[in-house]
Amino acid sequence: MEDALAQPGKLAFVYSGNGAQWLGMGQRLLSESPRFAALLAELDERILSVAGFSILAELQADQKHSRLEDTTVAQPLLFAIQVALTTLLRERGIEADAVAGHSAGEVAAAWASGALSLVQATTVICARSGAQGRTRGAGRMAAVGLSEVTREN
Repeated sequence: MEDALAQPGKLAFVYSGNGAQWLGMGQRLLSESPRFAALLAELDERILSVAGFSILAELQADQKHSRLEDTTVAQPLLFAIQVALTTLLRERGIEADAVAGHSAGEVAAAWASGALSLVQATTVICARSGAQGRTRGAGRMAAVGLSEVTREN
């Protein structure tokens, strides 16, 4: 019995949303990959001009000064890391056949698919995170289980 697939499979990139961040994320790649550092520096300039904070400073913050729990920081930071990683993979010839994103990851997926330019995606992620930050703790979520078929009374 062979372990290899009869035909190569397809590749999908799935982009995560808020909550996937952790203190120290990206640090090793940032210190070991000049290209990753350069990509993040470019994204840092874009996000700084829109959101008013440095993703590089936030990535390098210690536990005492970290603002990763703040959605206005976490979402643009996750977006930037995912864009930089996707760019690195593409530069190495690794292209996704499909992309999907959860929550804030939808913005990175929209960029990766070509639906949004980098300028548009940066604007969206900063506006999205800012709006969510302003309403933090003021909303609730509800889930309703319904069948596909609705009955009329």
